[in-house]
This record gives sequence, structure tokens and C-alpha cells, in this order.
Amino acid sequence: MAKVIETKAPETAAEEEFKAELEQEQEKEEVKQEPKATKDKTFIECKQNTLMNAVTMMDGLLSDVVITIDEETGLTASAMDQANVAMIVLDLKPSEFTAIKGKAKVGIKVSTLKGMLKRAKADDNIRMTFSNPIELVFASKFNKTFTLPQIDIEDDEDKELPTLQHEAEFEMDTALLVETLEDCGQVAEALTLEVKDGRFNVFAKGDTSGYSGEVTEVKGNDCNSKFAKEYMVKMVKGIAERVTVKLGKDYPLVLEYGLGKESKITLLLAPRVDSS
Repeated sequence: MAKVIETKAPETAAEEEFKAELEQEQEKEEVKQEPKATKDKTFIECKQNTLMNAVTMMDGLLSDVVITIDEETGLTASAMDQANVAMIVLDLKPSEFTAIKGKAKVGIKVSTLKGMLKRAKADDNIRMTFSNPIELVFASKFNKTFTLPQIDIEDDEDKELPTLQHEAEFEMDTALLVETLEDCGQVAEALTLEVKDGRFNVFAKGDTSGYSGEVTEVKGNDCNSKFAKEYMVKMVKGIAERVTVKLGKDYPLVLEYGLGKESKITLLLAPRVDSS
């Protein structure tokens, strides 16, 4: 009996070839979308805006910072500014990251990291590997890799927020506080935050001009404190829709921004006391 050799129709062979090429293109696209894994090294993976929000708050207050990465507790940092007037405490829980592995404690230059992060879009995937140098891989239109050196910081001990008893604590729209600061900036270099009769007010007085704003209704005891506009502008940013404000009488101000799943950025600012 003659052996029958099965042959595929030209249309079928062409279809299979097309499907194979399509699968190869899909595999290439997947490589673009996810940064390549780094085996046995400490790393985090997240969206760009997760890190950008934190770095934006640090920039202006800090030139450099020590960050701690722990797969069980997340990414944390705490530091005072050089003038010991302001303090920032960052607490990003593991749930903020699509992946987090290992433990590390590294010093970085804040402005350098911010500049690199600005080269990615808010929803781009980022992998940050804490080797030396630190490696950042962005999955954008194409994979981008940046490196920045770890730096030695003499005072690398984590700072803790002091225990404070504020007269008033309330939550408000961040946009309102941003607008109020812009108003004050037209007349003076310092502003007074006040809670009185259930309202949050802001005042500023220059040599020849002044400003007052009845911002929003709040709960809390009457109190007021004066602060430098220069620092307030650095600490009030639209990284979250709402901000918690803690105020006292001639007392440090605390601002707290909630960032997603139990994560937060807390800032403390010492009051400005005028010499008599």
C-alpha cells in the first residue's frame, strides 16, 4: 500500500505562521510592560506615582535621606531638615507595592532620584533594586534603566515624631490649604493658622498689606500659631485629596497625608516665634 503523506493547505500553513508571529509580538510586548526581575537582591516594584509622591514631599526639605526597605514592614524614612525646623516621616506599607523583597538601608540624594522618576509616567511600572549603584528600571514605551549611587550619611538613625498634645485636629481638602498659601504669599513671609469658634482661619500681615481667610468649619479648641511661608509651601502639596491638620497654641504643626492602604506621610513644622 502506498504511504499517504498529509500536506497542509497553503491557507492553513499561512494562518499558523501568522499566529506564531503574533504570539512572538505579544511576548515582546509583555517584556516591555514588566521590568526584568533581579534574582536574590532587595527590590521593590510599584507604579511611578507611589514613589513620586513621597519624593516630591522630601524634595525641598531634604537634600539626602536614608530609606529602609523591609519586605515585612515596607519602605520607611524619617529625617529633619538641615535647620532642624521641619521633619518628615514616610511610611509606605508593603501593600503599596506590587512586589517587595529583602531588607536594605541606603542613603540617596533626593533631587537625583526625583529627576529620574520624572522620566516615567504616573502609571508606568518601576523596579528599584537596592544594589550599589541603585538601579531603576522603568517599563514605559521602552524599558529604561537608570543608576544612582548610594551615599554615606553620617546621621543615619531613624527619627521619631515627638509625642504632642494638640488643641485641634481636623481633616480638610488639600486644595483649600494650597489656595490659602498662595493667597498669603502675596502679602507676607509668615502666616498664622487659627482655630476659633469652630472655624479654621488663616492670616498674613506684611509691612503695608494683609490677608485673612475663613477657610472651613472644623472641630477643636481655640488656638493659633505662626509659621514661615517658605516651609509651608514645601509641606502643602496636592499628593492627596485630604490632609489632616493638627494645631496648637504657639505649638508645632503636624500635617498628615493618607496614601492608599494605611500608608502615610507625616510632616512636622516648628512654630515661628517673634522676638519681643
